[in-house]
Amino acid sequence: QLKEALALQSSDKDKRIGELLLEHMFITEEQLLIALSKRMNLKIVDFNNTPIDINAVSLIPKAIAIKHNVIAISKEKQRVALVVNDPLDYRVQGQ
Repeated sequence: QLKEALALQSSDKDKRIGELLLEHMFITEEQLLIALSKRMNLKIVDFNNTPIDINAVSLIPKAIAIKHNVIAISKEKQRVALVVNDPLDYRVQGQ
């Protein structure tokens, strides 16, 4: 399945391997999230079980939050915890 997805990716350079694996139902979204979180050493955030600090939310301008699908959920001293829809979108880090 991985070989097939890699072959598909060679003809569609705009798609990441994870997207192709999902599209062709080789893996589930949960499996992809778990793999990416382990690979990138990131946590998966379940908004149903995660408290959100409204003061932290206000640290990100609304336009940037909407454009990049990012939200600040907590702030402790000089550290802000961000949740992003796509941790591979490096444009968010430059904002």
